[in-house]
Amino acid sequence: MDALINNVKAKEDDFQRFFERHPHFFRKWDFREVYSHVYLTREDDGPLVPDFILTNVAAQDAAIVDLKLAARLRKPLVRRQPNRVRFADAIMEARAQLLEYRDWFDAPDNRKRLKDRVGMEIYRPRLMTIIGRASEFADGLERQRLRDQLKDIEIDA
Repeated sequence: MDALINNVKAKEDDFQRFFERHPHFFRKWDFREVYSHVYLTREDDGPLVPDFILTNVAAQDAAIVDLKLAARLRKPLVRRQPNRVRFADAIMEARAQLLEYRDWFDAPDNRKRLKDRVGMEIYRPRLMTIIGRASEFADGLERQRLRDQLKDIEIDA
């Protein structure tokens, strides 16, 4: 994993394949099943394709995970300005994408169609993005404060 993280030529697809081969990394959140690139079809627009959908049928818990390569953005994940610190645009973009995925699950027909594939009917899944490095935060307290500002998504760096 470290070799991949430290490889400046690594692409998002490399990380996608890594997590497909090593789904146990998602167990830290207690998910048991990992589904890669599930197509969430829509009538009026093209499909939505999250990087992963994670489920724990026994706990009736599900999450959508989006991978982002912050290094490719060449911008920090945290913006520090006088009198305020906030997440940078890369996090806000990932959040917008995840909210679009989550809203797809509001339609009962969508949930029912997906149930056969993932073994449970999913309503309002947890939203997660894996982006950047923990070292981008000044310290653990800054990380906690920033996470508290965006309670609708989980950010793992």
